[in-house]
Amino acid sequence: MYESIICSDQLEADRRQTIVVVGGGLGGLFTGALLAKNGRVVTVLEKNSALGGGLHTFRRGGVEYATGMHVFGGFSEGNIMDRICRYLGIDKSLHLVATDADCMDEVFTPYGRYRIPQGRENYVGYLSTLFPHEAEGIRQYVDALYRLASAEMSSFLDNASSSGALGEDQFLWPADALIDYYVADPRLRSLLSYLAPLYSGIKGETPAFEHAMVNTLHIDGSSMFASGSQRMADALAGVIRDAGGEIVTGCEVERVVVAERRAVAVETVEGRRFEADQFVWAVDPRQLVEKASGGTFPQSFCNRVKEATYSYSAFKLYLKLGHGMISYTKHPMYFFNGDDERGAWNAADVSIGDWPRCAMAVMGGEQGAVNGEQTAETMTVVAPMSYDWFGRWSDSVVGHRPEDYYLFKKKLEQKLFALLRRYMPELEGSVESVFSSTPLTIRDYNGIHRGSMYGFHKDCNHIMYTKMSVNTKVGNLFMTGQSVNLHGMCGVAITSVMAAEAIMPEKKLLE
Repeated sequence: MYESIICSDQLEADRRQTIVVVGGGLGGLFTGALLAKNGRVVTVLEKNSALGGGLHTFRRGGVEYATGMHVFGGFSEGNIMDRICRYLGIDKSLHLVATDADCMDEVFTPYGRYRIPQGRENYVGYLSTLFPHEAEGIRQYVDALYRLASAEMSSFLDNASSSGALGEDQFLWPADALIDYYVADPRLRSLLSYLAPLYSGIKGETPAFEHAMVNTLHIDGSSMFASGSQRMADALAGVIRDAGGEIVTGCEVERVVVAERRAVAVETVEGRRFEADQFVWAVDPRQLVEKASGGTFPQSFCNRVKEATYSYSAFKLYLKLGHGMISYTKHPMYFFNGDDERGAWNAADVSIGDWPRCAMAVMGGEQGAVNGEQTAETMTVVAPMSYDWFGRWSDSVVGHRPEDYYLFKKKLEQKLFALLRRYMPELEGSVESVFSSTPLTIRDYNGIHRGSMYGFHKDCNHIMYTKMSVNTKVGNLFMTGQSVNLHGMCGVAITSVMAAEAIMPEKKLLE
């Protein structure tokens, strides 16, 4: 009897903690990989047939396309994404390439073309050359960006709320007010907002710290995937599998079973049941409220989630380019329409007649040199758009849309292509095929309300309402993903660190 008790105790001590992660997008995979790296047995449940969410790539007509732009900061040596990927041991398998040092971003406006360089001093020097009368303001503005970004990063890595950074006077200013405080030239103000579509920038609402985080990560050096963004998803899944975990695709969770303030299991639409010690919800928090057992969360939390404002959606255009016809650019391009003094703020808040206000594009699929010059195989273009334009078809699903939907989509393709051709006339006659996706596609594939590109909209006037904790009122149920704290690859990865550390409070992952 004594020996059997010892054996039972030893078996319990040796049993590895089990984790179920709902959602196989960036947040779920990063959180799952961090937990697996630390000895947890992780099972990831993904409703789609392929992993990755926004990282997913697909093939059409023998050509690979990314679902988004996938240009991101944070991978320069010692920066946050570099540190996380080194910790996970996947840094060598991602096949990243740095954007051009002398032109990390190319900005096309009715008033000029700008080639924004990497590096803090290069960035300041370039803009000061173009706007010499604003040189001192430019330097002070960039100093403010780095000060605010540092305060925000510190609060996250300390696994605390951003309240620790609120002592910084400008932290919760609107981003456009931060720009206006330091510079007066309307065209420079406009130019300094060109990255706003990467975080659904809204004038008078988007917090200065979010603007600062995105801009400083890019200034320090942005990167692109040389061989497709799916490599990131596959590398993270590899960490989970190598540690004995499991990835289950085509597995949509229908219900979260909670008893006595603890999650017991999740049940799928196919009738499968997954039990675990801990659970991580890595999809839209709105779905968690809808799928959890009745009475799981306080009414105040349910109201907060259901009443949250979501960031805008997008229309995406995919171009297959003729062989050797378009030069490959190793940086994204930003195209602006109409009066550029409005900048990129509220980019989806336009009439159909004025759309697109702006668009972002990246090239892909280098085919090799033609007459000594690298050429591109594809171009992916993303233009901010309101979900409301597609509200009349909200009851339809992918592959089963009515004919008028496709006619409207074709009209939008033509309008967006006209903007591209305005600045890149060489596209005329160089495109072999065109197809597109809409906010409904994003909604159905990523499972996020209103096809939001960046989850909950961050509003500096109601910041505690739009930023959420990774912890929930259910002791063993945690949240991660783009609606929790920050969006984007870097923001989601940081939130994943926070979620993993909440599950493993004895760990400090990035010390």
